[in-house]
Amino acid sequence: MSPRLAPLLVALVAACAHQQPHIGGTPGPPTIACAADDPTCLEVQQVLERVRGNIGGWCGTTQAMGHQTLLVRGPETVPHLERALADRDADVAAFAARLLIDHGAGDRVIAWCAAHTRPPNACADLRVEAARTARLPVVGTWSGHLVSLADADATAVTLRLRRDPNILTGELCIEARGCVPLERAALVGSLLSVRYPASDPGAATEMLMKIGVDTRGAAFAECLTCDARLTLQRL
Repeated sequence: MSPRLAPLLVALVAACAHQQPHIGGTPGPPTIACAADDPTCLEVQQVLERVRGNIGGWCGTTQAMGHQTLLVRGPETVPHLERALADRDADVAAFAARLLIDHGAGDRVIAWCAAHTRPPNACADLRVEAARTARLPVVGTWSGHLVSLADADATAVTLRLRRDPNILTGELCIEARGCVPLERAALVGSLLSVRYPASDPGAATEMLMKIGVDTRGAAFAECLTCDARLTLQRL
């Protein structure tokens, strides 16, 4: 697990310090089998079994931690998550489906739902989520603050994205450092990856952002791999 996830995980655990007894899904072996030399598969398997063990619990910390971990792991998790759609516990299958949507594989979730004569209960929400993710707004100006967890200092950050003509380009502006053109920007599912030059010559930095839409319909982006908390709002 990335050490950059630690602050978020500490916050989640602090917000949910107690569990109820008698929780857990259907006993049995892991749905997906993994080779001993496949770390991605093993991590997916481990997360899925933790999610199974938390079925029926009132706290969503386990699911949130696992979702974050496998988002950062990247698209290499997709084939393993697709196999997990056949899980014996509907909650585990739905967890895998939501990750597939975030990784840009919503079409596989839609096909999985369509293959059932009686689709799983989660499919209605999953179809809506897949459709919304497919049309997430990304072009435009994003503004927010980078907040250090150590001293709570906030630094203004602006990300400008445009299509030129079919690829994403733009620039990143950080308070007191100025603006730099992006070396690369790509949106897959709900994950936006941007690469920009660092202050040291020859170095480069990459951020992985999770894009979502709040209850008011406004788009926001949260950095999954930053050393400090970064949340941007699309203007």
